[in-house]
Amino acid sequence: SLKSNADPGTADRRPEKQVSDKKTLIYPNPASSDITVWLPESPGQYTDLKIFNSHGSLMLQRDISDQLVTVNISHLAAGSYYMIFAGAEGSYTTTFIKK
Repeated sequence: SLKSNADPGTADRRPEKQVSDKKTLIYPNPASSDITVWLPESPGQYTDLKIFNSHGSLMLQRDISDQLVTVNISHLAAGSYYMIFAGAEGSYTTTFIKK
Protein backbone atom coordinates (compact mmCIF):
# COMPACT_ATOMS: atom_id res chain seq x y z
CA SER A 1 0.00 0.00 0.00
CA LEU A 2 1.14 3.54 -0.70
CA LYS A 3 2.11 5.62 2.30
CA SER A 4 3.23 9.19 2.82
CA ASN A 5 6.95 9.72 3.43
CA ALA A 6 6.18 12.26 6.16
CA ASP A 7 4.18 9.84 8.32
CA PRO A 8 4.29 6.22 7.15
CA GLY A 9 1.26 5.16 9.21
CA THR A 10 -1.15 7.94 8.22
CA ALA A 11 -2.85 6.09 5.35
CA ASP A 12 -3.76 3.15 7.57
CA ARG A 13 -5.31 5.29 10.32
CA ARG A 14 -7.73 7.35 8.22
CA PRO A 15 -11.21 5.82 8.49
CA GLU A 16 -12.39 7.57 5.29
CA LYS A 17 -9.99 5.34 3.32
CA GLN A 18 -12.52 2.50 3.73
CA VAL A 19 -15.17 4.38 1.74
CA SER A 20 -13.30 3.64 -1.49
CA ASP A 21 -13.13 -0.10 -0.77
CA LYS A 22 -15.94 -1.92 -2.52
CA LYS A 23 -17.59 -3.99 0.18
CA THR A 24 -20.94 -4.78 -1.39
CA LEU A 25 -23.13 -6.98 0.80
CA ILE A 26 -25.44 -9.55 -0.77
CA TYR A 27 -27.70 -11.53 1.51
CA PRO A 28 -28.70 -14.21 1.71
CA ASN A 29 -26.12 -15.75 -0.62
CA PRO A 30 -26.90 -18.38 -1.80
CA ALA A 31 -30.59 -17.45 -2.02
CA SER A 32 -33.75 -19.04 -3.36
CA SER A 33 -36.32 -16.23 -3.73
CA ASP A 34 -35.09 -12.72 -2.90
CA ILE A 35 -31.66 -11.18 -2.50
CA THR A 36 -30.88 -7.84 -0.91
CA VAL A 37 -27.84 -5.87 -2.03
CA TRP A 38 -26.27 -3.01 -0.12
CA LEU A 39 -23.95 -0.78 -2.16
CA PRO A 40 -21.36 1.19 -0.15
CA GLU A 41 -21.13 3.98 -2.73
CA SER A 42 -23.23 7.12 -2.62
CA PRO A 43 -26.94 6.80 -3.46
CA GLY A 44 -27.55 7.30 -7.16
CA GLN A 45 -24.03 6.39 -8.27
CA TYR A 46 -25.45 3.32 -9.97
CA THR A 47 -28.69 3.64 -11.94
CA ASP A 48 -28.92 0.29 -13.70
CA LEU A 49 -28.84 -3.31 -12.48
CA LYS A 50 -28.37 -6.29 -14.79
CA ILE A 51 -28.15 -9.97 -13.93
CA PHE A 52 -26.46 -12.37 -16.33
CA ASN A 53 -26.22 -16.15 -16.13
CA SER A 54 -22.91 -18.01 -16.42
CA HIS A 55 -23.35 -18.18 -20.23
CA GLY A 56 -23.60 -14.39 -20.51
CA SER A 57 -27.35 -14.23 -21.19
CA LEU A 58 -29.19 -11.25 -19.70
CA MET A 59 -31.71 -12.61 -17.19
CA LEU A 60 -32.98 -9.44 -15.49
CA GLN A 61 -32.60 -5.70 -15.91
CA ARG A 62 -34.01 -2.86 -13.83
CA ASP A 63 -33.42 0.74 -12.83
CA ILE A 64 -32.15 1.42 -9.33
CA SER A 65 -31.91 4.62 -7.32
CA ASP A 66 -30.97 3.46 -3.83
CA GLN A 67 -28.05 1.98 -1.92
CA LEU A 68 -30.29 -0.87 -0.74
CA VAL A 69 -31.78 -2.97 -3.53
CA THR A 70 -34.02 -6.04 -3.17
CA VAL A 71 -34.33 -8.30 -6.19
CA ASN A 72 -36.71 -11.22 -6.68
CA ILE A 73 -34.73 -14.09 -8.21
CA SER A 74 -37.31 -16.88 -7.76
CA HIS A 75 -37.72 -17.20 -11.56
CA LEU A 76 -34.01 -17.93 -12.08
CA ALA A 77 -32.67 -21.47 -12.43
CA ALA A 78 -30.23 -22.71 -9.78
CA GLY A 79 -26.65 -21.66 -10.49
CA SER A 80 -24.15 -18.81 -10.38
CA TYR A 81 -25.01 -15.34 -11.67
CA TYR A 82 -23.21 -12.07 -12.36
CA MET A 83 -24.79 -8.89 -11.06
CA ILE A 84 -23.62 -5.69 -12.77
CA PHE A 85 -24.38 -2.23 -11.39
CA ALA A 86 -23.80 0.57 -13.89
CA GLY A 87 -23.94 4.35 -13.77
CA ALA A 88 -22.48 7.48 -15.33
CA GLU A 89 -19.13 6.98 -13.58
CA GLY A 90 -18.60 3.31 -14.35
CA SER A 91 -19.77 -0.11 -13.29
CA TYR A 92 -19.29 -2.69 -10.59
CA THR A 93 -19.67 -6.46 -10.96
CA THR A 94 -20.33 -9.03 -8.27
CA THR A 95 -21.69 -12.57 -8.14
CA PHE A 96 -24.33 -14.53 -6.29
CA ILE A 97 -25.66 -18.07 -6.22
CA LYS A 98 -29.30 -19.07 -6.77
CA LYS A 99 -30.06 -22.31 -4.95
